[in-house]
Amino acid sequence: MDEKFLVICKDFDVAIDSFGFPVLFGAFHNSNGTYQELEYQIDIAFLMRFMDVFNAQKLQDVNGRYCLVVLNKQELISKIMPLPNHEGKIFNIEEWKRWVAKTKYIKSAKELRNGS
Repeated sequence: MDEKFLVICKDFDVAIDSFGFPVLFGAFHNSNGTYQELEYQIDIAFLMRFMDVFNAQKLQDVNGRYCLVVLNKQELISKIMPLPNHEGKIFNIEEWKRWVAKTKYIKSAKELRNGS
Protein backbone atom coordinates (compact mmCIF):
# COMPACT_ATOMS: atom_id res chain seq x y z
CA MET A 1 0.00 0.00 0.00
CA ASP A 2 1.19 3.53 -0.74
CA GLU A 3 2.33 5.60 2.23
CA LYS A 4 1.71 9.32 2.69
CA PHE A 5 4.10 11.60 4.61
CA LEU A 6 4.06 15.22 5.74
CA VAL A 7 7.36 16.74 4.59
CA ILE A 8 9.17 20.06 4.19
CA CYS A 9 10.92 20.95 0.93
CA LYS A 10 14.61 21.78 1.09
CA ASP A 11 17.31 22.71 -1.39
CA PHE A 12 15.15 22.59 -4.54
CA ASP A 13 16.90 24.04 -7.56
CA VAL A 14 17.53 23.43 -11.24
CA ALA A 15 20.92 22.52 -12.69
CA ILE A 16 22.27 21.26 -15.99
CA ASP A 17 23.40 17.63 -16.06
CA SER A 18 26.48 16.30 -17.84
CA PHE A 19 24.46 15.85 -21.06
CA GLY A 20 23.29 19.45 -21.03
CA PHE A 21 19.71 18.80 -19.85
CA PRO A 22 17.92 20.66 -17.06
CA VAL A 23 17.42 18.66 -13.87
CA LEU A 24 15.18 19.49 -10.90
CA PHE A 25 16.65 18.31 -7.63
CA GLY A 26 15.97 18.70 -3.94
CA ALA A 27 14.74 16.77 -0.93
CA PHE A 28 11.59 16.25 1.08
CA HIS A 29 12.49 16.07 4.79
CA ASN A 30 10.30 14.14 7.21
CA SER A 31 9.84 15.09 10.88
CA ASN A 32 11.65 11.90 11.98
CA GLY A 33 14.90 13.07 10.36
CA THR A 34 14.68 10.97 7.19
CA TYR A 35 14.33 12.43 3.73
CA GLN A 36 13.47 11.44 0.18
CA GLU A 37 15.43 13.01 -2.66
CA LEU A 38 13.84 14.01 -5.93
CA GLU A 39 15.91 14.33 -9.09
CA TYR A 40 14.32 14.42 -12.54
CA GLN A 41 15.37 15.52 -15.98
CA ILE A 42 12.69 18.09 -16.65
CA ASP A 43 11.02 20.33 -19.16
CA ILE A 44 8.98 23.43 -18.42
CA ALA A 45 5.74 21.42 -18.11
CA PHE A 46 7.23 19.22 -15.35
CA LEU A 47 8.54 22.27 -13.52
CA MET A 48 5.20 24.05 -13.75
CA ARG A 49 3.33 20.99 -12.41
CA PHE A 50 5.78 20.75 -9.51
CA MET A 51 5.41 24.44 -8.66
CA ASP A 52 1.59 24.20 -8.99
CA VAL A 53 1.54 21.90 -5.95
CA PHE A 54 2.56 24.94 -3.90
CA ASN A 55 0.82 27.57 -6.01
CA ALA A 56 4.33 29.06 -6.40
CA GLN A 57 5.47 31.53 -9.03
CA LYS A 58 9.20 30.95 -8.42
CA LEU A 59 11.02 27.71 -7.66
CA GLN A 60 12.86 29.28 -4.72
CA ASP A 61 9.45 29.83 -3.04
CA VAL A 62 9.04 26.04 -2.73
CA ASN A 63 11.92 25.69 -0.25
CA GLY A 64 10.67 25.75 3.32
CA ARG A 65 7.11 24.83 2.31
CA TYR A 66 5.25 21.76 3.54
CA CYS A 67 3.42 19.23 1.40
CA LEU A 68 2.40 15.59 1.38
CA VAL A 69 4.34 13.01 -0.59
CA VAL A 70 3.05 9.57 -1.44
CA LEU A 71 5.58 6.76 -1.76
CA ASN A 72 4.72 3.69 -3.84
CA LYS A 73 5.63 0.08 -3.01
CA GLN A 74 9.15 0.65 -4.35
CA GLU A 75 9.47 3.63 -1.97
CA LEU A 76 9.63 6.07 -4.89
CA ILE A 77 7.66 9.32 -4.86
CA SER A 78 4.46 8.74 -6.80
CA LYS A 79 2.54 11.92 -5.90
CA ILE A 80 3.21 15.32 -4.44
CA MET A 81 0.16 16.90 -2.86
CA PRO A 82 -0.66 20.29 -1.37
CA LEU A 83 -1.69 20.36 2.26
CA PRO A 84 -5.42 20.23 2.90
CA ASN A 85 -6.95 23.72 2.88
CA HIS A 86 -4.01 25.10 0.85
CA GLU A 87 -4.18 26.23 -2.75
CA GLY A 88 -2.34 23.95 -5.12
CA LYS A 89 -2.76 20.95 -7.39
CA ILE A 90 -1.78 17.32 -6.96
CA PHE A 91 1.17 16.27 -9.13
CA ASN A 92 0.92 12.56 -9.96
CA ILE A 93 4.46 11.69 -11.02
CA GLU A 94 3.54 8.11 -11.98
CA GLU A 95 0.93 9.42 -14.44
CA TRP A 96 3.52 11.86 -15.77
CA LYS A 97 6.03 9.02 -16.33
CA ARG A 98 3.43 6.90 -18.17
CA TRP A 99 2.48 9.86 -20.38
CA VAL A 100 6.13 10.61 -21.21
CA ALA A 101 6.81 6.94 -22.02
CA LYS A 102 3.72 6.73 -24.22
CA THR A 103 4.25 9.98 -26.11
CA LYS A 104 8.07 10.05 -26.07
CA TYR A 105 7.56 13.71 -25.17
CA ILE A 106 10.95 13.95 -23.47
CA LYS A 107 13.68 12.20 -25.40
CA SER A 108 16.44 10.47 -23.54
CA ALA A 109 20.00 11.75 -23.79
CA LYS A 110 20.83 8.75 -26.03
CA GLU A 111 17.94 9.55 -28.39
CA LEU A 112 19.00 13.18 -28.65
CA ARG A 113 22.64 12.29 -29.31
CA ASN A 114 21.63 9.78 -32.00
CA GLY A 115 19.09 12.12 -33.57
CA SER A 116 16.13 9.74 -33.18
